[in-house]
Amino acid sequence: MGSVHNQHFKPRLAMFAVGIFLMTFGIALSCKADLGTSPISSVPWVMSMFLPFSLGDITIMMNIVMILAQPLILRALYVRELVGQLLTTLAFGCSIDFSMGLLDWFIPSSALEQWLACLLSIVVLALGVFLEVRAKIFLVAGEGVASVIFLRILQATLTGTNERSFRCRRAWLALAFGVPLLAFYCTFGDILSNLIWCGMMIWLSFCAIRGLAYAKTQMGAARNMRWFHIGVLCFAFAEYLLWTAGCFWPDTSPTSPTFWFDMLLTFAILGLLPATRRAVEA
Repeated sequence: MGSVHNQHFKPRLAMFAVGIFLMTFGIALSCKADLGTSPISSVPWVMSMFLPFSLGDITIMMNIVMILAQPLILRALYVRELVGQLLTTLAFGCSIDFSMGLLDWFIPSSALEQWLACLLSIVVLALGVFLEVRAKIFLVAGEGVASVIFLRILQATLTGTNERSFRCRRAWLALAFGVPLLAFYCTFGDILSNLIWCGMMIWLSFCAIRGLAYAKTQMGAARNMRWFHIGVLCFAFAEYLLWTAGCFWPDTSPTSPTFWFDMLLTFAILGLLPATRRAVEA
């Protein structure tokens, strides 16, 4: 994992910059289409219509609020990540205003042009998000805080009091497996980022093993929770495989095992969707 984060930094930085620009260009194009924009951009877009600030300025302000909210949600302060997100937020806001300037001439004259612009903005924005996340530099504050909130809400919603208090010795396998890997990853790259991401994966694995053991003691629909916990364990296993492969094969071309482990992780994430649905139904 450390090797993935630290090798080939310049190409990843270029990918990150292109991703940020495409995201902001997609946002600007959706605003010009005037058929609605992404939920996270709708608030600054509306506020820019009656406040003496540009869309980029208000986006920066709103993202700074999200950055300040993250330590409260995580109950920890990660200075490097927050500073990185702050710098990314400033670049993101400036790039939005730059993109709006580039499209200043574009005024759709028909419903067809509006729909085509809207569809194109979706594709461009999606490509930008993919490149931004793929670069593994920093997340825009919107994505960072959203991922943290999602994990907290999903855990609190699907896990009952009885499951959280359930004692299971097998859950400690998560530490027995994850801590040596954490020590190994720290020999390759940044210690702080490894502690954050691997620590989160250990905690997810611990809760999943405990939840799986608890679900097996239940009857009826409650047993369906086991599929969610199995899905989380598959996701964690795929992440560990990807991080370990990245230490030995930092190249991400199709000839590298890292590429295929990345594909495996994608399938694990997709598999979480039906598993989560079954857990919610339980």
